[in-house]
Amino acid sequence: MKERMYFYQDPYNLAAFTSTHDEHGEILFDGTIGDDFVVRPLPARLRKVFSKAKRSIHEEDFPQFNRTVYHPNLKDTYHHVIYKKKEVSFDGIREKIGSYVLKNKTESESSRTKRSTKKTYNPKIVYPQILVIVDYNEYLSLHNFAEVKRYIISFWNAVDLRYRVFVNPEVRLNIAGIIVATDPDGTPYTQNHRTRPVDGPIIDADKALDNMAEYFFEELMNKDLDRFAIDRDYDMVMLMTQLNLCNLEPNDHDFDCTTLGYAVRGGACTVNIRETKMEAVGLVEDNGGYVGIIPAAHEVGHLLGAPHDGHEQEDKTTCPAYGGYIMTGMLMLTKNVFMWSSCSMEYFEDFFHSQRAQCLVDTPRKVRAMPRHLPGQILSVDEQCDRIKGTYACNKDETACVHLDCFIPDSGGQCLPVAPAAEGSSCGKGRHCINGQCVSRNTSEVLLQFAPPPEEERPYSNNIGVDVGLNIPFNIERN
Repeated sequence: MKERMYFYQDPYNLAAFTSTHDEHGEILFDGTIGDDFVVRPLPARLRKVFSKAKRSIHEEDFPQFNRTVYHPNLKDTYHHVIYKKKEVSFDGIREKIGSYVLKNKTESESSRTKRSTKKTYNPKIVYPQILVIVDYNEYLSLHNFAEVKRYIISFWNAVDLRYRVFVNPEVRLNIAGIIVATDPDGTPYTQNHRTRPVDGPIIDADKALDNMAEYFFEELMNKDLDRFAIDRDYDMVMLMTQLNLCNLEPNDHDFDCTTLGYAVRGGACTVNIRETKMEAVGLVEDNGGYVGIIPAAHEVGHLLGAPHDGHEQEDKTTCPAYGGYIMTGMLMLTKNVFMWSSCSMEYFEDFFHSQRAQCLVDTPRKVRAMPRHLPGQILSVDEQCDRIKGTYACNKDETACVHLDCFIPDSGGQCLPVAPAAEGSSCGKGRHCINGQCVSRNTSEVLLQFAPPPEEERPYSNNIGVDVGLNIPFNIERN
């Protein structure tokens, strides 16, 4: 029998819950209250502590950090925990719309096949080509070039799946190339902005993004280098780092280090001649455990013109800032994090049909096909938690597809959600996680959904048979 799930929302208190029943018919609640609190059912392995022999339970039986409230009338109910989550921001989005100049290349300069010599504003398919930069710290965690190659391909394969839902136009992400920094100075735009101490794990992300935009502008203008050039070779650059992206708070001397990524809104394909910057740049935190997949999809969304949900613009629908969709400003581990809001769809449609996005319609050059793997086929959920927190996974069932819980020793021994389990992670015998769903490994179709318009309750969806593979013109340059 298919499990029934019920959804409850309280927009005034910013609360959202789902309820299901376990095998004993007991109700399980899972959700958030406001921006700060998370409610989860107590793991079954701990429930025995509460129900054994229906004994009386005394307050002193429980550690103070659990803040457990027990009432005798509730002795046969399923216990839940509530805790305050660490606030995690997706990014410090740059709002720089205007002063963009696309540097056009002649046909002979381009290694990409032009679909037409005429400008088109109604593409049927777009191919955002991404130049991936792996910084030294990320490289060290992946040990060697073979693992870098396998990890990066599977990582961006999962990011690409987020975009497979679009049909007008279709969106197909491609890796234009991979640059690996084999020493810290391989990415000077981040290395020069490490702080507290200068060789510590913190980056001033605002300065690093500016420096990165200047760096690739200089590369573009230096005819003696002739390495990678925007439009000819790529449409955007994404740097993956294990360092902590932080921003100096206004009128403060402290850093906000909750940021998971950083990008210029509408920066794809564009060069800002006035400020001497190539603005198709973004940064994303990742630690070799696939924790950066959703933030990477979010940052690419910014580069393709989408603001955060909740952004108000006169000619656009305004979606709730707390909906938890991909372009929500805060990472919220619910099923919504796999969907785009209707507002994001509007901004994407405008960008894809604008002159600034014309480089996206160029068909990628044909190269030898690379092996296609889902990330969960490479790292188990235990291995993902080991990379993320140095521990192990607490949940290995369908719940991990939405929120993988890792054991956190310094949180009083609790298991806390860190990210969705990577695509392809096992969630039961013969089943794996795809798009937040636990589906049979033999399933040929995956249900991809858009979010509902703000005024509607039920989501509409596209039933798409998804070939979860990324077309990768692969080359690797070593700094």
